Amino acid sequence: MLRPAATFPILLAATEPAGPWMVWRRPLAIAGLLGCVASLVASGVLTVRLIVPAALVWSYVPIAQVLALVAVTWRRRRAAPYARAVDLFFAGHGPWALFLIGIATSLAFLPPEFGWTRIRIWLGGMAGVMIWSAYLDFWFFRTVYRASPAAAVRDVVLVRAISWTLIFWIFAVPDATPLGIIGQVAEAVRELTT
Repeated sequence: MLRPAATFPILLAATEPAGPWMVWRRPLAIAGLLGCVASLVASGVLTVRLIVPAALVWSYVPIAQVLALVAVTWRRRRAAPYARAVDLFFAGHGPWALFLIGIATSLAFLPPEFGWTRIRIWLGGMAGVMIWSAYLDFWFFRTVYRASPAAAVRDVVLVRAISWTLIFWIFAVPDATPLGIIGQVAEAVRELTT
């Protein structure tokens, strides 16, 4: 997480055979983490009866990210096997994992009014995590797909735009028309800024 320019080439050179398990192990770990976060926030404890259904419900998040990665890198699919590329892409999710663990533990172990009233602090932290994560993804595209710096920035922006749009659309937009999406985004921005 701290030296991606040096770490991604080492991970890419690893001789572990690419297979179906490699494609899904890290996305499944992210879905499991989301299930644990939901369990902690909802009940204050980790319980299988909450983790498993929440992980299944939130599994659309890593699926959307895999779809976005495939869409952005489709023309360069021969540069790296998809199993290894997906695995390495999700290896860069450490900042998000730390952020989610921090939110879940603070909401689970502190009084609710303390955690929820600090939403602006969490949003500030999220901005830092977004930058850190984008930096990791930049080096992922530079290393795995041998992208130029400009192309790596483009790839980071495209993967984010596709996956975050899908995630937001599935999670927050009951009216899935273009005007409905714009209205929901405007309402969300209004709520966060007031």
